[in-house]
Amino acid sequence: MSVSTLESLPNEILINIFENYINGVDIIIAFIDQQNQRFNGLIMQCRQHNFNFVNCRKDCFHYCINFLPNYIGKIKELILSDHNTPGQISTFLLRFPLLHNFRNIHKLSINFNAETVSWIRIRNALRSLSTTKIHTLIINVIHMERPSRLNYINYDMFDLQSIKRIDLLSDISYDDWGLLPTLFSKIEHLTKCFSSQIS
Repeated sequence: MSVSTLESLPNEILINIFENYINGVDIIIAFIDQQNQRFNGLIMQCRQHNFNFVNCRKDCFHYCINFLPNYIGKIKELILSDHNTPGQISTFLLRFPLLHNFRNIHKLSINFNAETVSWIRIRNALRSLSTTKIHTLIINVIHMERPSRLNYINYDMFDLQSIKRIDLLSDISYDDWGLLPTLFSKIEHLTKCFSSQIS
């Protein structure tokens, strides 16, 4: 019985693997600039990538965001989190303050600490998604002292033309959803969950 290696696979299968089964973070760390021109070329041919930065080590995160501009228009899913990786979202938004260049993004998940991330940066990033193809937005906020700030995010989320699903999670209770009836028409799925409601 012969053993197949990754390098023995046809180009079409490798592209399918890169597009659908391997985290973009792992692709950059494992394959980019590793002296394999075939893999570099195939990765550049990919039409989509998914980047999940959850629990990404700080050195890997910084390494990846240096290469991210090469893939920015092909990113379909982007997951950012300050959980176990403090400062990740602030660093990302300093490098990419506006997300309109992520034109093919379908899903964005942001898990952040309200004490350490600028609300203005979050709001500007969300507003800039209006020209993208985003349809799923997941926002998980912890340590939020002023729940009224969610109003601004609510306006921005519902202003996104292609949005179909919104998940809003927080560690505090917030019940000011009075605008939902006027904004709800294009949303197919809306989830709000606050840890104070879970017992």
